[in-house]
Amino acid sequence: MRLGITAFRGTVGALFFAHGAQKLFGWFGGHGLEATAGAFDSMGLKPGKRNAAVAGASEAGGGALLALGLATPVAAAALIGVMGQAVRTVHLDKGLFVTDGGYEYNLVLGAAAFALADAGPGPWSLDERLGIRAKGPLVALAALGAGLAGPALIEKLAPAVAEPEQAPVPRARACGARDSFRMQRPAPSFAVDLMRAALGPGLTTPYERAFGAVPWLTAGSMAWEVEDAEDVVEAWARWSATLPTSVLTAMRIGGDVAAIDIAVLGDPYGVQARLAPLYKLSPVDVAVDTVGPRLLRAQASVDAVSVALRRFPDPEHLVDEALSVPAGICLGLRHVHGAPAPLLIAIGAAEERPRVGAAADQSARALAEPVPAT
Repeated sequence: MRLGITAFRGTVGALFFAHGAQKLFGWFGGHGLEATAGAFDSMGLKPGKRNAAVAGASEAGGGALLALGLATPVAAAALIGVMGQAVRTVHLDKGLFVTDGGYEYNLVLGAAAFALADAGPGPWSLDERLGIRAKGPLVALAALGAGLAGPALIEKLAPAVAEPEQAPVPRARACGARDSFRMQRPAPSFAVDLMRAALGPGLTTPYERAFGAVPWLTAGSMAWEVEDAEDVVEAWARWSATLPTSVLTAMRIGGDVAAIDIAVLGDPYGVQARLAPLYKLSPVDVAVDTVGPRLLRAQASVDAVSVALRRFPDPEHLVDEALSVPAGICLGLRHVHGAPAPLLIAIGAAEERPRVGAAADQSARALAEPVPAT
């Protein structure tokens, strides 16, 4: 028994410490505090830097104490607090199972910390050497209560600065309209539809085939005034050429907006660093959030038709063509890894697919023609 509980305590504590060190210092392949803060901001855990620091310190500090068997109830409370907050703010709406981005893993780790507060750290621990024998059901329940109340207490003592409320998102027929892609929590269905249509079937197909579900996914859009569309197209072309296969991206022009859609499959903590070149263009709006596969499985109200291009189109010609397509349709480009040119995409209402397809074909023919000299 003493060997088993020591191995259990040491494993759980070491894993928590490693996760905390990833967030705080970038150790063990992590991204460090700044990138983690950006990820927390994108997940709606604002202010990101404070919450990332608290989460990292709780995991690293609580994990180290647990591994050593020192102040075990305090360690358990810290770790239960982190897991409870992760469930409440990130995973709860995605269901139980981790394959759906749910809280299964967090629940297991929280239960492990609770069990150690009840059973105690075992005879091979610093608590035992120091004569600290706080354990049992009451101690475990106290650690559980303190852990679950801790985040709320921190928020009360240092509340986040409230952001102005945003108006509800209309199901606009102008698919490029600025408000149409906002990824508020919970993300409006039209925003997810538009992002999914822009990024295409690559968003789910490989991962559905391999795992039966999309793993952790961070996705959304960045927007600029349509007057800046040519600069956005050129910057997107340079940026997308450097992306790994775990990043999907497309850009679109419609209504009063030029927008770039992005989805990062897997680790969310490097997303803000990945977007840094686009931030240099000073977007007027950024809406990037974590989304679960359940949202992606819902039937879409927006659809896209794609046409292969032989080369990257002239940005000025592309913008002119995008601004001339029929109302309710926006035009864009979808990056294809390893291909010499992107796909031309036209996006519109799913029930109007023939009309959208006609616009895509017409625009593809127009973009294949020589650009008149000016």
